[in-house]
Amino acid sequence: MDFRYCGDGYIQYNFLYKIKAQFNHLTPLKENIYLADHISTPFVLGVKKPKIYLPSSLLENEQNYIIRHELCHIKRLDHITRTLGFIALSVHWFNPLVWIAFALSGKDMELSCDEAVMKSIGTDIKAEYSQSLLRFSTTKKMIHATPLAFGEGDTKSRVKNVLNYKRPKFWMVLITALLCVVAIFCLVSNPAGTTIQNPYVQEYVVGATGILGSVDTEEYTEISEDFVIGADKYGRAVFKDPHKAFATFETLYADTIELIKSENDLKPFSHKNYEMYKVYGIQMGYNEGDPEMLARCVFVSRFLDIYENSFDKTVPNTSYVEPTVEVKDTEPFISKVANGTVSATLENEDLAKQIVMNSLAISAAFEGVDIDTLDNYYHIHYLIAEDSTRKDYYAFLLDGRPVLQFGKDGRYVRLNDELYDELVKSFQQDTIKDDTWGITLSTVDVTPKGLTIAYTQKDGAPTGDLQTGSHYWVEKYQTNKWVSLMHLPQEHDIAWTSEAWRIPTDDTVEWKVDWQWIYGKLSKGSYRIGKSITDFRKTGDYDEKVYYAVFEIE
Repeated sequence: MDFRYCGDGYIQYNFLYKIKAQFNHLTPLKENIYLADHISTPFVLGVKKPKIYLPSSLLENEQNYIIRHELCHIKRLDHITRTLGFIALSVHWFNPLVWIAFALSGKDMELSCDEAVMKSIGTDIKAEYSQSLLRFSTTKKMIHATPLAFGEGDTKSRVKNVLNYKRPKFWMVLITALLCVVAIFCLVSNPAGTTIQNPYVQEYVVGATGILGSVDTEEYTEISEDFVIGADKYGRAVFKDPHKAFATFETLYADTIELIKSENDLKPFSHKNYEMYKVYGIQMGYNEGDPEMLARCVFVSRFLDIYENSFDKTVPNTSYVEPTVEVKDTEPFISKVANGTVSATLENEDLAKQIVMNSLAISAAFEGVDIDTLDNYYHIHYLIAEDSTRKDYYAFLLDGRPVLQFGKDGRYVRLNDELYDELVKSFQQDTIKDDTWGITLSTVDVTPKGLTIAYTQKDGAPTGDLQTGSHYWVEKYQTNKWVSLMHLPQEHDIAWTSEAWRIPTDDTVEWKVDWQWIYGKLSKGSYRIGKSITDFRKTGDYDEKVYYAVFEIE
């Protein structure tokens, strides 16, 4: 046991206790700055909300530069650094190097703040500043976490440093800044070949044993010779030189990357921040607009999917099909299965294509479920390519989240919320026209951040209890059609709560909606909010319809 350390800890506690006892005799000077009669030196105290305490005996001409000195400590978070250093010292009390480091860091803090004051006010106060240091110098050297005292540290060194201080010349500052920039660049640069997890080890030949997917390699090399594709040890398509390919891609597709960024409010594109560009690129490919630009958006997703393979640490699912194959026309259909039986079938090739291709661009796949055990799901029949064995996909809610499973015994991925909403609505549009439930939706208290939905039930003849849940979606009217708003990037998948709220007969109920966390603040325009309402009779026996309320953002 180090008894000196225990003694320092007691002194520290006793010192802070005495200060606290004197806080009842404070005079506010400015915001977070107080005068006290019973303290002998200025100091900063506090961690979360630090305050500056000054002796009442402080001369008026001293207040300016001493307050600047203490504010400099706060701005640089020295009070937090000091506390963390003291904690480290408490853990490593037996190590003399830690004691030395703690003492030197405190000295550097004081010297740096002294120089900052000289720089901001001028060197004319050197004499006065040095006299203040001598007047408020602490008589005891004490190891503690807080406070940061003005007269603390090696007073002799501080006075000498102040008297010898000269404002740095411009060319010295410039050279120092350039050296820092070069050092930062060297430290953050990713040397080619140092972080590649899955390098090119074999040629990529479609149909060869062990090769996954059917990527058209010539399509990529026709765009650039830097896009040469090989295969990794798992048989996946990878760029032979992914760093070079990425750099060329950024140059050739700068306009497309910027379009995806601006349309979806994404963070700047980089090799560390490209995942959302991969997701939104393929989604934008199904919007209306210039066909060439839309095709380039899809290519962004396809390129990034191959690029990602080089750095993916997970073992791939061998049944995975790359989202880079050409889609063929094949009589697709979507069936809705309710209570174990097919209730309706649609021929909607565009929707089937969007759902399948969007899901194939998602790398994270999980162990699937037995589809035959589900009562309600959507069966999507869609052939990726003429020689593909995969043609059946199953969309359903798993723990309240939409997923798409590849085959009855395959793996599943997270399904885009907007696409799942579109899937649900596609089977409900015929029934909405002949409404017999007497439901009306209206909106009040509309702001860019949210609104209140009013549900009114009058007349009509529902066969059970009318209910609704927490799930909703917002669409904007543009280019002569309603377009679902894109969700903001989330740290976790959006999960809706499972509560069911009853809509009473011949009555109106209200429900407040705050969509900032999903959509952010809405811009000016025409919108509608969609809600699914259920006529619930008993478990497994219900009807479901979608209702909308239109509103304007001014």
